[in-house]
Amino acid sequence: MTIFYLYPFILGIITGIFFLKIYQSVKTNKGKTKGSKYLRRGLYTNSYTTSQNGSKTGEVTVQFEVGELEKTSTKSKVEVINLSTSSAAYNKEGDDRDKMKSMVNNLWIDSKEVEWIEDPIQKMREEKLNEILN
Repeated sequence: MTIFYLYPFILGIITGIFFLKIYQSVKTNKGKTKGSKYLRRGLYTNSYTTSQNGSKTGEVTVQFEVGELEKTSTKSKVEVINLSTSSAAYNKEGDDRDKMKSMVNNLWIDSKEVEWIEDPIQKMREEKLNEILN
């Protein structure tokens, strides 16, 4: 008769372990970024001369947000994520903006020319702890 009193207790322990594993799985997958194709992201600034019919009309400074696709010890192959210019005329969507984007897209540039965006220290610590624990 006493064995029947143990069944709910054992069933409760098994159910608790099951829900604990589900909770841990959801919690660890929540912090991960899925499908991030960039090794790191950064800001690349360059100046361009604008011209019309062969004569110089001005200069424009462009700040590119880039994602690093591949890298060597000194160079990085980057892809343009977004861009912002010093001239409002080039900030709207259009052919000029696409041309500027294509000049840097999939280009190998010196890694020192890019200001790389650092991950927050808390995020880096969490990733290292997860590496150690797994």
